[in-house]
Amino acid sequence: MRYGVRTAYADVWEWDRIIEVTEKTRALAGASARLAVRRYGAGATGQGDVLRTDAERAGYDAALAVARENRDAASARLIAALGLSPADAPAVPAIADLPEPVLDTPVETLIAAALDGRPEPAVARSRVREAEASLKAAKSQYVPNATVTAGYMLSTMETDAYNAMLGLSVPLWPTWRSRAKAQARAEVQAGHRDEAFARLTIEKEVREALAGFRAARISHQILARDVEPRAEGAYEAIAAGYAAGSESLAALIDAQQALYDARLQVRRARADAFRRWAALRRAVGEDS
Repeated sequence: MRYGVRTAYADVWEWDRIIEVTEKTRALAGASARLAVRRYGAGATGQGDVLRTDAERAGYDAALAVARENRDAASARLIAALGLSPADAPAVPAIADLPEPVLDTPVETLIAAALDGRPEPAVARSRVREAEASLKAAKSQYVPNATVTAGYMLSTMETDAYNAMLGLSVPLWPTWRSRAKAQARAEVQAGHRDEAFARLTIEKEVREALAGFRAARISHQILARDVEPRAEGAYEAIAAGYAAGSESLAALIDAQQALYDARLQVRRARADAFRRWAALRRAVGEDS
């Protein structure tokens, strides 16, 4: 699966989760609005609370509309990444699950796989071999060359005989010879530098991608384990307090928004971890 397909898949999943969380929060805002109406009818609060809860619910309606538009755009990117046309696949169905990437492979193993699987080192080595061949040709072209010719001769006038000739060619213009060999040597050295740079670049990319993936995975685990449950507990306590008259509407709305933000952070962190895993696989050379 190509990197573009993986990331587009994560984008669609993320927007599906954002829509899901926004719908849940909109429902909470609706419950708060109904509670404010009941308290207003009982004389326990003013009309301002009712208007404020209506405004909050309208805000989530707008956020939901924007999320759906972004989801459609992400769906189109996924279809294009898969090499399909909108006529073949007009929309991507809701994605219920995103694979949880787990990678415990040592970084040295990943680097070795990248150096073996990615084309950059092989391309650099081929340039080195080409430059070495040019250097060899330059050396052979600009050295003295001796030739020996021998053969049996037939004559109509005298007796037959053997004939041998020795020839020696000496290249002139030593400055030209030196320049040609120096240029060829420089190309060989440049090829070796290119290969070393390619290997170092690949190692750097793999190490950075692995560190980014591990950090994103830890972030998701902390958010899911600690932040979201605490936000849920705080909202439930404040919602009960507002219903009993011991908490203000402002505190309820703040808790509702904090829960919304925490849930979004958890889903986005998981999608980010998946994208970073996809970037790691690309750095290792799978997409080549």
